[in-house]
Amino acid sequence: MSTPLERPVRVSALEAILRGLGHAPGSPAWREAAGLLGGQLGALPAIVPVESYVELMRWAARTAFPTLIPTQGIYEVGLRLVDGYQQTLVGKLQLATLPLLGPHRIAMMSPDLFRRNAPFGTRTIRQVGPGQYLLEFRGIPIPSEFYVGALTSSLRVAGMKGGDVTARVLGPEDVDYDIRWRED
Repeated sequence: MSTPLERPVRVSALEAILRGLGHAPGSPAWREAAGLLGGQLGALPAIVPVESYVELMRWAARTAFPTLIPTQGIYEVGLRLVDGYQQTLVGKLQLATLPLLGPHRIAMMSPDLFRRNAPFGTRTIRQVGPGQYLLEFRGIPIPSEFYVGALTSSLRVAGMKGGDVTARVLGPEDVDYDIRWRED
């Protein structure tokens, strides 16, 4: 297992997941999640090892979407990440710019945006056609379904129309994401 300093995930990502699922700070689900992560008195820890983050994601998928298969539940958790982030002060300010930037700029910024909360591994992106990007994640052991959901919701907020994000899993920590949308 990694130590928090080897592969940390910052609390803002954890908070966004919980808020996106409708769990307010101090709610029973929030306290349960904090306890799962080793937080005290219902407070989320500032950083957690990536393994704990993935376990929280799986817990969130099981509890919020009990009728879905685990991978679909994790996708749904990813879809709600942006909703939860918009409920924070910083998130409101940052996400208000998404429609102004548009899907092309957001796609190009996505490696840096995801790196802020999970600063390990490598993320690169390149445009491979009109409205088509290849985003490569290496050394990132977070389920691909989560990122498909998070990318989809981010790009929709930014104005993506008729788009799709798919993942090609190359290994346990290596994934290529194909991002496409219709150019008008």
